[in-house]
Amino acid sequence: MPRYLVVTHQTSLSSELLEALRDKDREAGVTSFEVIVPATPVEHLLTWEEGETRAIASQRAQQTGAWLAANGLNVDGVHVGEANPVNAVAQLLRGHSGSFDGVIVATHPARVSRWLKLDAVHQIARVTGLPVTHVTSSPHPARIPAAARRT
Repeated sequence: MPRYLVVTHQTSLSSELLEALRDKDREAGVTSFEVIVPATPVEHLLTWEEGETRAIASQRAQQTGAWLAANGLNVDGVHVGEANPVNAVAQLLRGHSGSFDGVIVATHPARVSRWLKLDAVHQIARVTGLPVTHVTSSPHPARIPAAARRT
């Protein structure tokens, strides 16, 4: 059964990510997913959230795993990683038994995504040697802080 690592944070409950994972699941018949949510510093999040960095990431990881499972996907585990998504993935893979067939990275659009500014998608592909699928999730316009909006 193919296994994919899903790297996400504020885009974790997006319809775009769910559809991408369903597509992977349909392609292979049955697929399993593990989710890692980097502990992005609260001040770096696109939308404000109450709480401490690791607590928010942990809550998001649990929510994501439960939501994906409720939508019929096999979720083998959820993890919280360090703030940098590339380092979070590398660290997880070092300490992980088993292998993945690919990585799925969900981000906000380029104009607001910190991960894309870090070139995280390409760096994750380089570090892991795995195929990486990038999913862009459109944030709701009302949720984007005014300072982050660009016309």
